[in-house]
Amino acid sequence: MEVDGTEKGMRNADQALSRIGITQDPAIAFPGNRSCDIVRPLCNLLNAEFSGIENFEALMALGNLAGLNESTRKRIIKESDFIMAIENYMFEDHQLIRRAAVQVFCNLCSSPLQVKRCEGKNDKVKYAVLLCGDDEDVEVVKAASGALAMLTAQSKKCCEKVFDSTQWLECLLNLLANQDYEIVLRGAAVAKSMVTVGGEVTAEKVLATEVMEVLQALIMKAKLDEGSYEPNPTLQRIKKISND
Repeated sequence: MEVDGTEKGMRNADQALSRIGITQDPAIAFPGNRSCDIVRPLCNLLNAEFSGIENFEALMALGNLAGLNESTRKRIIKESDFIMAIENYMFEDHQLIRRAAVQVFCNLCSSPLQVKRCEGKNDKVKYAVLLCGDDEDVEVVKAASGALAMLTAQSKKCCEKVFDSTQWLECLLNLLANQDYEIVLRGAAVAKSMVTVGGEVTAEKVLATEVMEVLQALIMKAKLDEGSYEPNPTLQRIKKISND
């Protein structure tokens, strides 16, 4: 139906593929180059005229594929229509669609190609920073902070672009004070990269804030946790990053 069929048949086939990409391990369902071949059918569903469930399922499947390997990430990123459609859904009002789009963006940020795109003259880093201050959807915060952690770890320019948002400090502190230690870990990674990767000027801006005091408090919290019956492994990773 996908290769040679009616428009309705192709659309149904695309949706069936997206559901396979959600419910099964993509490495098994789409081995080898098939993971690249399936990108176009999934992106065909990123159409504003299609239903929200079609958009959502396609984004979920693309998120799984983007976490699979660099070849698949390159396939998504090098097709401008694909990546632009995904990033446009990051501004979607529908919570689940927006969340799925941010999660795709996050998984793509492990690719040097995506890092290079974010270094350009655009607001991609700025928007990721703003999403870290989202107080409605913890999964959006987790994905956005993950994206920011990967971008700042790989790029001095991306570290500098964090300051494009006037709310950068508020958003970073929001990560470090979060109740979810996975989000705190991402915030600590961003702070560390801005000090160690971002260059002297960027480091000075971060060091002049209360961020370092918060990190010290997290180190103390982790040390106290070491004496518990089952120390929290994520909190111990936060301590290691903060100490470094």
